[in-house]
Amino acid sequence: MTTIAMNRSMRCGALFGAGLLVALLAGCSGGGGRHSVVPSAGGVPGATGPAAGARKTLTINGASYQQVCAPPGGGRASCAAVVPLSGAPVHATRSANGVRRTSSLPADTAPNFGYWPIDLVSAYGLPFDPAVGAGMTIAIVDAFDSPTVEADLAVYRAFFGLPPCTTQNGCFKKVNARGQQRNYPTSGAGTGWTLEEALDVEAVSATCPNCKIVLVESNSDFFSDLAVAENTAASTGAQAISNSYYGPEVDPFASPGDPPMTAFAPAYRHPGIVITAATGDFGFDELQLAPPDAGAPFPAGIPDVVAVGGTQLGFSTSNARGWDEIAWSGSGGGCSVLFDKPSWQSGACRHRLSSDVSATADGLAVYDSADIPAGGWGVVGGTSASTPIIAGLFALGGNPSSMTGAASVYAHPHALNDITQGPATGTCTPVYFCTAGPGYDGPTGMGTPNGTRAFGGTATQWRSLAKSAVEVAVNDTALWVVNDDGRVLRYAFGSWLPVSVPGRPARLALSPNGAPYAVTREGKLWTYDPSNGWTSLGCCASDIAAGSAFPGAGDDVWVVTPAGGILENNGGGWVAQPGSAQRIAASADGGIWIVDRRGNASQWSGSGWTVTGCCFSDIGAADGNVAYAIGAERESVWRFAGSWSRVRASGTAIAVTPARAVPFVVDDGEALLFYD
Repeated sequence: MTTIAMNRSMRCGALFGAGLLVALLAGCSGGGGRHSVVPSAGGVPGATGPAAGARKTLTINGASYQQVCAPPGGGRASCAAVVPLSGAPVHATRSANGVRRTSSLPADTAPNFGYWPIDLVSAYGLPFDPAVGAGMTIAIVDAFDSPTVEADLAVYRAFFGLPPCTTQNGCFKKVNARGQQRNYPTSGAGTGWTLEEALDVEAVSATCPNCKIVLVESNSDFFSDLAVAENTAASTGAQAISNSYYGPEVDPFASPGDPPMTAFAPAYRHPGIVITAATGDFGFDELQLAPPDAGAPFPAGIPDVVAVGGTQLGFSTSNARGWDEIAWSGSGGGCSVLFDKPSWQSGACRHRLSSDVSATADGLAVYDSADIPAGGWGVVGGTSASTPIIAGLFALGGNPSSMTGAASVYAHPHALNDITQGPATGTCTPVYFCTAGPGYDGPTGMGTPNGTRAFGGTATQWRSLAKSAVEVAVNDTALWVVNDDGRVLRYAFGSWLPVSVPGRPARLALSPNGAPYAVTREGKLWTYDPSNGWTSLGCCASDIAAGSAFPGAGDDVWVVTPAGGILENNGGGWVAQPGSAQRIAASADGGIWIVDRRGNASQWSGSGWTVTGCCFSDIGAADGNVAYAIGAERESVWRFAGSWSRVRASGTAIAVTPARAVPFVVDDGEALLFYD
């Protein structure tokens, strides 16, 4: 066999397989970026609708961001979007060709920065069943009109391989504040609100690609007009409404006779509909009121509303999740002076305290042809990004009508990532009002999503994904199958896409770094990289596994020969290892498992094999010494976590995602199922 010489950079640029999967993959690093262009910091000269006040430059987590819309006040809301200026992280991305179906974009205009849909899937353990989200509608309320929003959404979804969402196919609808698909308000071009609308519809698409979207455009950014649009959004049949704007609940710039914010609160109370709202990006206690009544953003401070704060994500190779996450120092929130403490909150605040939950706010890849020159792609963040993400989580959960707003999130703390670190969002007493720590805190609330369980998701169960499968391979961001007709397909955002593989593969493996490996029926061994295409690794093999020698390393490839011998190649050539096997599996953290010809399942100790049980015919490995195996007579599926226990009645082939240990099983009826 030839020596494998594949480095990490090849894995990061591989062209296959980033389907909408659960779980986590330590990301590639580096890359440059172009940032969005927003109205100048001096405001919008001659603006007739929105406020023309200066857009502030904010220091958040040590980096500079510019506010997209004019600051709130005087009865007006501000969108909660910001763009990075300097010092902000430029996020590495997944394999470009692996996460999109088709694209006509030239390489220099493709988004090589900002978080992509697959990053949200990975960071927050989002489901990938093509039925998840179908039948759900998310309404978005924004100010003014964006004439290009549907066309821009089409570019975004096409690039990332998301199913089309258009007016024509009934997935997308844009209406005015009276619910009409005509007579739209004045264009918001140049005000920041068109960029806000692009961010909102694209963040929802990234989180729940099967959801329908209704964009309701308010006549202006006055709260009086936004409240009208909110009531219209509630009448569209939406199960969730996202509001990426905010203002102070006690307006220091109110004019005499202006109604208090409590006058608009009924518009944000619609039983059976989950309503999310941004906490803003100015940090805690903008009004500097005396604690413990420090004021809260509106409408996020309404107890019926899910108040959404922000975090900063970062790729990690040092933990099983694959991500680090800290508080976003711009995350707004505070102790309300208007709204009573709900029954599901406790602590020092005498009234309602926000946030409730949070998600990444440090920048998504966004396409907006109106406000972003040089190709239309840019990075846009803020709690304007986290708010539609959380609305999408409630839709993915599938039961918004049974949710009781934020109370549902507080009931499932173990289904959230507890954010315990990060810079303070202000000065406060007690400190948890504005500083992240274990359990509930003001900047991040109860934490960030870890699957959909805290958002109404159903209990873990076996779900059917496809028919006619005979072999399966999976890592944390990709899924491939071999059909009974010999075709190889990969799963990408709800669709199965054909893959051209030399010969007729009998066994497949996907490394944690993204590289596919195939063993044909003739025993030939192949792998793929984007520079050279499919490359023969020689002959002969009967099974293959690809893991990592340690987190962040290159591929550690193991094969079983037709005679049962075991060979390893960790980049330095093939080395014979002791023992014999018929099946082999590898995890991302270096765990190697085999099933020998007598059906014994064994784990590699570094120098030999430790038998863990019998009797099996196939095996899959996950991080943390977890494995799944098929019973020897193919009548059962078993899980190992210190000891073996039966988890399913039938199976013929198996693969397991490394980080979250989600098993994918082909049963004796050739159905592909997963347990999540």
